[in-house]
Amino acid sequence: MLKLVPISVNHEKIITFDTKIKKTSRLLRAAAKNDVETLRELLDSPKWYKVRDKFGYGLLHIAVKENKKEVFDYLLSIKDFPLEAVNHNNLTALGVVLSGFLGNNVFMSDYFSLELIKKGAELHHICFDGNTLLHCAFYKNFIEVAKLLIEKGVDLNIQNDNGCTPLHMCCYECSDVNLIEGVSMLLCYGADPFIRDHRGFTALDIVIQLRNDKLMAVKENLLYYTLDQYTQYEITDDNLFIVAESPFFYQIVDHVTKVDFHSSTDDHCLALFKMKPEYLRVLIDKFDYVIRQIFLNHSKDCYVGDVNLISIENFNILEESKLKLEMINFLSNFNNSSFIAEIIESGRSESVITELVCYLLSYGMSIHEYHLKMIFHKFGYCELFKILLHMDFKIQMEQRKTRDIMPRLIYDIHFDIQQIIEDPFDCFVEDLQLLLPLYVLSKLKNLYVDGNLLEAKYASIAETVKNQPQIPLLVELARNVFRRYFTRRFHITTSRQFYTMLKLLPISVNHERIITYETKLY
Repeated sequence: MLKLVPISVNHEKIITFDTKIKKTSRLLRAAAKNDVETLRELLDSPKWYKVRDKFGYGLLHIAVKENKKEVFDYLLSIKDFPLEAVNHNNLTALGVVLSGFLGNNVFMSDYFSLELIKKGAELHHICFDGNTLLHCAFYKNFIEVAKLLIEKGVDLNIQNDNGCTPLHMCCYECSDVNLIEGVSMLLCYGADPFIRDHRGFTALDIVIQLRNDKLMAVKENLLYYTLDQYTQYEITDDNLFIVAESPFFYQIVDHVTKVDFHSSTDDHCLALFKMKPEYLRVLIDKFDYVIRQIFLNHSKDCYVGDVNLISIENFNILEESKLKLEMINFLSNFNNSSFIAEIIESGRSESVITELVCYLLSYGMSIHEYHLKMIFHKFGYCELFKILLHMDFKIQMEQRKTRDIMPRLIYDIHFDIQQIIEDPFDCFVEDLQLLLPLYVLSKLKNLYVDGNLLEAKYASIAETVKNQPQIPLLVELARNVFRRYFTRRFHITTSRQFYTMLKLLPISVNHERIITYETKLY
C-alpha cells in the first residue's frame, strides 16, 4: 500500500514573489503614466532600479519611449541610477531616443538625448544597421545632439552597415539648414570627406545630386576639402552623370582619372542626349570608353525620363564623333515607341518635335499608327504628319466604337467612310464634325435634321448638315472616284505607296491637296 508523504509549502516565499510581481507592475505603470509620486514611494532600494517589462524596457526606457519628461527628470536625479541598461534589442535609453519613434513617424524630443549625454551616458553604443549615436543624431536632424557628441570625441569616420559615415548620413538625411551646419561642423572637426559608402559615393557625390541653390556653399565647402590640384579622383558611372548635371562639372571632371562601372547603365543612354552639349564634348574627349560601354550595355527598354531635355545638338555631336557607330546601333535597337510618343506629347514646339522625330526615323526607328493619331490631334495636318504618311506602319483593328476617323481616313487608304457611318452612333461626335467639311453624308442629314435629334451635343452637327447641299459637289465625287481607281490601278496597299506614287503624278498642288483631304470642300 502506497504511503502519502506531505509536501512542504513555503507560503512566505510565495507571498514575497507575488508582492515583487505586483510592485514591478506598479513601477512600470507609474513610469508610463508619468506618476512621479508613486515612483518616489516604490523606489526605496537600488534593486528596484533594474525592473524591466516583457520587452526588456526599464523605467528609463519607458520614460523616453512614452515621452514622460517628469519621470525622466526624476530618474536622472537619482544617484547611481543605471543609464546603460539595455532592452531585448540591446538598446540603452539613449539608443532608444536616437533610433526610435513616438508613433506615426514622430521623433522623440532631443531633450532626452542631450540630458543623457550630459549625465554621462555611454556614447559608443551601436544601434540598428550598424549606426552609431552620431549617425542616428543626423538621421533625426538633432543637430545640437550631434554637436554635443562631436565635442565629446566620438568617432567621426566610423561606417555603418551601408558604408555610410556620419558625414554621409548628414548629407543624405539633414534638412537644408542642418545640412549646412552639420557638414561644416564635421569637416571642421576632421571628418574624412574621401570615404565612400557601399554605393561608391563620397559626401561630395551626394550633395551634388541636391538641386537646391541654398546648398551651394555646402557643395563648395566639400569640393574644397575633397579636391585639390594633386587629387586624383575615381568616380562611378552613376556619379559621373550626376556631376554632368551640376555647375561643378569642370572642377570635378578635371580631377577624375578613372570611371568605374558600378551599376546598370540603362538610365545613362538617353542622359547623353540631355546633358549640356559642351559637357558631352568633354566626356567624349576624356571618357569615350565610358560612353561606348553605356551604348553596348543598354537594354531595349531603358528609362526615357524627361524628353523636354533632349537636344538635337547632342545627336549631332555624337554622330560626328568616333562613337557614331555605337550611337546608331543603340538607336536602331532601342524599343522606341514610348520614346517617340513622349516626344510628341512633350510641351516642345512643332518644329523641334519634327526635327527630333525625323532624326530618329533616319536611323531606323519605327513608328506606329497611334503616333500619327497623336500628331494629328496635337498639330493637325502638319508637315510631320505628311512625312509619316510616307513611312511603313501597321494599322490596328478598330474597336467597335470608331475613334479618330479623320487621321485614319487620311492614312488608311482602305478606310470605307460609308461603312463607318452606317450607324453614326458608333462614331464619336467630335470625329463626325471633322468629316463634314469633306463629305456630304445623307445618312447624317436624315438622322440629325429630318430625325429631329434634339440632344445638345448633336446641335452643332445638325446645324452644319442642314447648311450642306442636298447632293455632293462634283469635286467630291471626282476625288472619291480617283482615290478608288488610283489604288486599284497601281495595286496600292499602303499609305507609303499611295502618297509616294501621288507625288509622281503630273497634277497641280491644289489637286493634290484635294485628293489627300487637305482642302475642305464645304
